[in-house]
Amino acid sequence: MENALQAIYREFGQIHTLFNHAGTIIVRPFHETTEEDCDRLMNINVRSAFLVCTQVVRRMLKHGGGSIVITSSIGGEKGFAFEALYCMTKGAVLQLARSIATEYRDRGIRANCVMPGFVKTAHGLREVDELDHLGQKWAEADLAGVQGRLCEPDEVARAALFLASDAASFINGSAFYVDNGWFAKG
Repeated sequence: MENALQAIYREFGQIHTLFNHAGTIIVRPFHETTEEDCDRLMNINVRSAFLVCTQVVRRMLKHGGGSIVITSSIGGEKGFAFEALYCMTKGAVLQLARSIATEYRDRGIRANCVMPGFVKTAHGLREVDELDHLGQKWAEADLAGVQGRLCEPDEVARAALFLASDAASFINGSAFYVDNGWFAKG
């Protein structure tokens, strides 16, 4: 990570925007999860965001601010069966963004989260498949009831770009849902 950040600083001099998009999922009954499962998801989903954000915030402070967007999930605020560890870690990165937003607002740093539902990526399709094998049904008709259809990856990307842009200059500490109303529906 340090080598990558140093290369960016050499090439561009500073970082104005960070899109912190890292994550994986473990789908299984909570009572079957292990300490190793917990450590793995915490390292990939939370620790990586912490490590990158601390380095970038230090640089942003030297250069007058910037925008941080972290990918959380609708599961960061909703609990889902068979995804307790995932939901826990995505809630953690949401709180990381909110804490950065409040601590550094007056120093020109904004931090927000995109909160997608099911997305048509390898990760999202694997999640749907694993949930189906555990007895949940997430066929197109089932998805229609909660979010209408699978979200396209570029729909999440456009939301992240908006949050990073000057057009979102007064949006800070938000959970920006990219779920076609699933969270709002309850």
